[in-house]
Amino acid sequence: MNSEINSIINEFTRSGLIFKSPRPEHRMRIESNALQKLSIRNDYLSDYNMALRYVFLFFLEHGYDIQDNMVHSVFKTYCIRVLNFRATMITDIIRLRHNLKYTGCDVNSFVKKDLEDVLTSLASKNIKK
Repeated sequence: MNSEINSIINEFTRSGLIFKSPRPEHRMRIESNALQKLSIRNDYLSDYNMALRYVFLFFLEHGYDIQDNMVHSVFKTYCIRVLNFRATMITDIIRLRHNLKYTGCDVNSFVKKDLEDVLTSLASKNIKK
Protein backbone atom coordinates (compact mmCIF):
# COMPACT_ATOMS: atom_id res chain seq x y z
CA MET A 1 0.00 0.00 0.00
CA ASN A 2 1.53 3.35 -0.96
CA SER A 3 1.92 6.11 1.64
CA GLU A 4 -0.97 8.23 0.29
CA ILE A 5 -3.41 5.31 0.49
CA ASN A 6 -2.03 4.30 3.88
CA SER A 7 -2.60 7.85 5.13
CA ILE A 8 -6.19 7.84 3.84
CA ILE A 9 -6.91 4.46 5.44
CA ASN A 10 -5.42 5.59 8.76
CA GLU A 11 -7.39 8.84 8.75
CA PHE A 12 -10.70 7.12 8.05
CA THR A 13 -9.98 4.36 10.59
CA ARG A 14 -9.06 6.84 13.35
CA SER A 15 -12.29 8.74 12.62
CA GLY A 16 -14.32 5.54 13.06
CA LEU A 17 -15.66 5.71 9.51
CA ILE A 18 -14.20 2.41 8.33
CA PHE A 19 -13.13 -0.87 9.90
CA LYS A 20 -11.02 -3.89 8.98
CA SER A 21 -13.31 -6.14 6.93
CA PRO A 22 -13.48 -9.82 7.85
CA ARG A 23 -14.49 -10.77 4.28
CA PRO A 24 -13.51 -8.03 1.81
CA GLU A 25 -13.59 -10.34 -1.24
CA HIS A 26 -17.20 -11.32 -0.59
CA ARG A 27 -18.24 -7.68 -0.11
CA MET A 28 -16.32 -6.67 -3.24
CA ARG A 29 -18.35 -9.14 -5.31
CA ILE A 30 -21.58 -7.76 -3.85
CA GLU A 31 -20.62 -4.14 -4.52
CA SER A 32 -19.26 -4.92 -8.01
CA ASN A 33 -22.52 -6.68 -8.92
CA ALA A 34 -24.53 -3.74 -7.59
CA LEU A 35 -22.37 -1.33 -9.58
CA GLN A 36 -22.93 -3.33 -12.75
CA LYS A 37 -26.72 -3.37 -12.25
CA LEU A 38 -26.82 0.35 -11.48
CA SER A 39 -24.78 1.22 -14.58
CA ILE A 40 -27.67 0.34 -16.91
CA ARG A 41 -29.97 2.84 -15.22
CA ASN A 42 -29.85 6.54 -15.92
CA ASP A 43 -31.21 8.55 -13.02
CA TYR A 44 -29.81 10.64 -10.18
CA LEU A 45 -30.34 8.10 -7.40
CA SER A 46 -28.69 5.34 -9.44
CA ASP A 47 -25.75 7.59 -10.24
CA TYR A 48 -25.42 8.50 -6.56
CA ASN A 49 -25.50 4.82 -5.60
CA MET A 50 -22.85 4.06 -8.22
CA ALA A 51 -20.63 6.75 -6.70
CA LEU A 52 -21.08 5.13 -3.28
CA ARG A 53 -20.13 1.73 -4.72
CA TYR A 54 -16.87 3.11 -6.11
CA VAL A 55 -15.97 4.43 -2.65
CA PHE A 56 -16.91 1.09 -1.08
CA LEU A 57 -14.71 -0.72 -3.61
CA PHE A 58 -11.74 1.55 -2.92
CA PHE A 59 -11.78 0.66 0.78
CA LEU A 60 -12.63 -3.01 0.23
CA GLU A 61 -9.66 -3.39 -2.11
CA HIS A 62 -7.49 -2.44 0.84
CA GLY A 63 -9.28 -4.74 3.27
CA TYR A 64 -11.59 -2.20 4.90
CA ASP A 65 -15.34 -1.67 4.94
CA ILE A 66 -17.53 1.34 5.68
CA GLN A 67 -19.59 1.56 8.86
CA ASP A 68 -23.27 1.19 7.86
CA ASN A 69 -24.31 4.43 9.51
CA MET A 70 -21.38 6.37 8.00
CA VAL A 71 -21.81 5.75 4.28
CA HIS A 72 -22.70 9.33 3.31
CA SER A 73 -20.06 10.78 5.67
CA VAL A 74 -17.40 8.55 4.11
CA PHE A 75 -18.57 9.52 0.63
CA LYS A 76 -18.38 13.21 1.51
CA THR A 77 -15.00 12.98 3.23
CA TYR A 78 -13.54 10.84 0.43
CA CYS A 79 -14.73 13.24 -2.28
CA ILE A 80 -13.32 16.24 -0.43
CA ARG A 81 -10.04 14.79 0.88
CA VAL A 82 -9.12 12.36 -1.89
CA LEU A 83 -10.75 13.78 -5.01
CA ASN A 84 -10.44 17.45 -3.95
CA PHE A 85 -14.03 18.46 -4.63
CA ARG A 86 -15.52 21.43 -2.75
CA ALA A 87 -17.37 20.59 0.46
CA THR A 88 -20.40 22.68 -0.55
CA MET A 89 -20.68 20.81 -3.83
CA ILE A 90 -20.63 17.41 -2.14
CA THR A 91 -23.10 18.61 0.50
CA ASP A 92 -25.48 19.71 -2.28
CA ILE A 93 -25.13 16.30 -3.99
CA ILE A 94 -26.00 14.47 -0.76
CA ARG A 95 -28.83 16.89 0.08
CA LEU A 96 -30.42 16.40 -3.35
CA ARG A 97 -30.20 12.63 -2.93
CA HIS A 98 -31.97 12.91 0.42
CA ASN A 99 -34.65 15.24 -0.96
CA LEU A 100 -35.29 13.04 -3.99
CA LYS A 101 -35.56 9.93 -1.89
CA TYR A 102 -37.78 11.36 0.83
CA THR A 103 -39.70 14.26 -0.73
CA GLY A 104 -39.65 13.56 -4.46
CA CYS A 105 -38.35 17.01 -5.40
CA ASP A 106 -37.15 17.90 -8.90
CA VAL A 107 -33.56 17.21 -9.92
CA ASN A 108 -31.39 20.32 -9.99
CA SER A 109 -29.46 20.18 -13.28
CA PHE A 110 -26.40 21.90 -11.79
CA VAL A 111 -26.16 19.42 -8.92
CA LYS A 112 -26.80 16.54 -11.35
CA LYS A 113 -23.84 17.75 -13.42
CA ASP A 114 -21.71 17.94 -10.26
CA LEU A 115 -22.62 14.34 -9.42
CA GLU A 116 -21.70 13.29 -12.95
CA ASP A 117 -18.29 14.95 -12.49
CA VAL A 118 -17.76 13.11 -9.19
CA LEU A 119 -18.86 9.82 -10.75
CA THR A 120 -16.47 10.30 -13.68
CA SER A 121 -13.62 11.04 -11.28
CA LEU A 122 -14.42 8.01 -9.13
CA ALA A 123 -14.74 5.72 -12.15
CA SER A 124 -11.44 6.87 -13.65
CA LYS A 125 -9.67 6.47 -10.29
CA ASN A 126 -11.14 2.98 -9.98
CA ILE A 127 -10.08 1.97 -13.51
CA LYS A 128 -6.46 3.21 -13.09
CA LYS A 129 -5.59 0.55 -10.50
